[in-house]
Amino acid sequence: MILPSALPLGCGQKQSTSPASTPAANESPQVTATAPAAQPVPPVTQDLPTVDARIAEAQAAMKSKDYERAAAALALPRQTPLPMTGQQLMSINSEKANMVNQLSAAAAAGDPKAKATLEMLRQRALNHQY
Repeated sequence: MILPSALPLGCGQKQSTSPASTPAANESPQVTATAPAAQPVPPVTQDLPTVDARIAEAQAAMKSKDYERAAAALALPRQTPLPMTGQQLMSINSEKANMVNQLSAAAAAGDPKAKATLEMLRQRALNHQY
């Protein structure tokens, strides 16, 4: 029985094994010298005011019946997502639910801006652009 690890691999030509001719020995110092330093990752907590500010902006917009501004304030960007804690994400989603409930009530009362904003939100949801 022959073990696969005991079989020689390659084309059968003898290669020089001196350290000076080995490419890894020549390149190793260059790679180490040019490697960039690791950048520290900023803590997630630095965006707490941003999330709170977005919620406050949405609430103020809803009070002034600027529904599109409220929806824009609560929209989460897809290309550059905000670093958020789980609690912050729950707060944004809760505020979105409150906004949709208020928009539904206003649309049922005949507010055309509320109807248009609900349709815009529906289209965003269909296109996965929350």
